[in-house]
Amino acid sequence: MLEYCIFNSLFTSILLTTGLFVLFTRRIKIINYLFFLCVSIISTFCSTYNDKNYLILVFLGLASIYIAWVTKQKETIISIFLIYIIDCISLYIVIYIFNKLFNYSVQDVNSDPSIAIRVVIPSIVISSLLILALKYLGRKYLTMNIDAISKKVLLFISLLFISCAFLIYEVLITYGSNIQSSHYVPLITLIVLFFLLTTISAVSILIITKKNYENQQQLNNLRTLQEYTDNLEATYNSLRSFKHDYINILSSISLYIDDKRYDELADFFHDKIMPMKDELTHKNAALANLSRVKNLEIKSILYTKFLMAINQNIDVTIDIADEIGTLKIDSIDLTRILGIYLDNAIEAAVETEHPEVCFHLGVTNNSTVFIISNSYVDHGLSISQMSQKDVSSKGSDHGLGLYNVSKILSKYDNIFTDTSTHEGSFIQQLQIV
Repeated sequence: MLEYCIFNSLFTSILLTTGLFVLFTRRIKIINYLFFLCVSIISTFCSTYNDKNYLILVFLGLASIYIAWVTKQKETIISIFLIYIIDCISLYIVIYIFNKLFNYSVQDVNSDPSIAIRVVIPSIVISSLLILALKYLGRKYLTMNIDAISKKVLLFISLLFISCAFLIYEVLITYGSNIQSSHYVPLITLIVLFFLLTTISAVSILIITKKNYENQQQLNNLRTLQEYTDNLEATYNSLRSFKHDYINILSSISLYIDDKRYDELADFFHDKIMPMKDELTHKNAALANLSRVKNLEIKSILYTKFLMAINQNIDVTIDIADEIGTLKIDSIDLTRILGIYLDNAIEAAVETEHPEVCFHLGVTNNSTVFIISNSYVDHGLSISQMSQKDVSSKGSDHGLGLYNVSKILSKYDNIFTDTSTHEGSFIQQLQIV
């Protein structure tokens, strides 16, 4: 009995931990995987040794809360039970195959560690492939901000998979050890069908939620377009004002020439005309660099924000070394991130004596790197505090920007960020691999 409990808890925990690693990879530190493995072994052993099998599901619930806290992702509550269901299905598929090839039964697997090892290894491979496939399909067709899912919808989906895990577990515990080889296929088929129905129900809910989310994002894009139009109108009004000033300047030059006041004309030219020329050249050159950005959604948000900055008399520097095309991130997510970064940069810059925003974009080592820096006033908040919800130097109604960025980026394994300060500049770096 003791030997069975030890090996059962060890193999079950390895299956669960491997599935967790495949799903989250770099989002969780190695020490947290080891902690999860140790707690899983202890919990599974206690539940098996005391014949209180429900403790495994209790452990899964507590583990999902812990991993959700570590990864800052609410969907982990679903993920842990999903991993468990896939592990169960993979394990019994392998047992069925071994039964056909070598006449091994469930009792043989439970009683002989050498057989158990031979069963667990291919089970890990199959479950890992299934998890990778679901991960790929989820990212391709269901990529969305988890905050867009209401708590009621998330709770309902969680209950679906918890119920599915519970029923599958009860079926395997009740019938798995004593089932005849001829009944393997009906049992596995029943479990797979039940799992598929649960998954289809959850995916249908998520698809509807995603469509609603995308409709909301389209409204946000329309608002961005309106903002862009307003800035163009402001720029046009500035040009009209410049035209009026230009006529006045020509009149002044004409008076200086007619009166032969050439020394005063030289002073007027260097004091009034040259600064205006440098300012216009700098602004035009800055915005002209955006032509290297080929993604229209990204170019639109950059134009909008930089026009806004220029109209607020912020010194804008734009450096784009390479042409930027398709990136390995959803365009809506990237525009939201850049919009938040640039809004923060503009709001911080206008507080300073010499407002400045610098934007650098380029490709290096097969990675696309965005660097946004701005002048800022130090309000005593640490960088870690700035990324927390409802923490802001701008009052109680702010503080969601960088927090929302962290939630968006939590969906991606190929994006890295770095926030720093240097000699009065606040620097945000975003690297897309």
